[in-house]
Amino acid sequence: MRNIGLKSVAEITQVRQKLEGAVSDLWTARSSVSDKAIQHNIDLFQFTAEYAMRDMDIQKSRAARVPNADILRQLRDLVDWLDKHKTQDGNGTYWSLWGFDGIRTIMGIPAQ
Repeated sequence: MRNIGLKSVAEITQVRQKLEGAVSDLWTARSSVSDKAIQHNIDLFQFTAEYAMRDMDIQKSRAARVPNADILRQLRDLVDWLDKHKTQDGNGTYWSLWGFDGIRTIMGIPAQ
């Protein structure tokens, strides 16, 4: 697999803004949907999009050459956020993302 270089701050900002707009539009549309399965899928997308935006914030900090201590804080915040959303949702599905335990290992954060 080819390693893809870090994008510029401007590129990351542009993509994040597009994602924010899509999430906002979808969240607005959710209120008019009565099907619980569709609402659930929108909720899952919202969670995934939030993760992606947090990751983009970290990548943006890296591209801007923010001090490593600040980036580490952002990573810890991401892990804390993932911990908060590790419980069951209303349909019995566990929130999970590939690599979550890998993030903990890299950062030296013990499993909970």
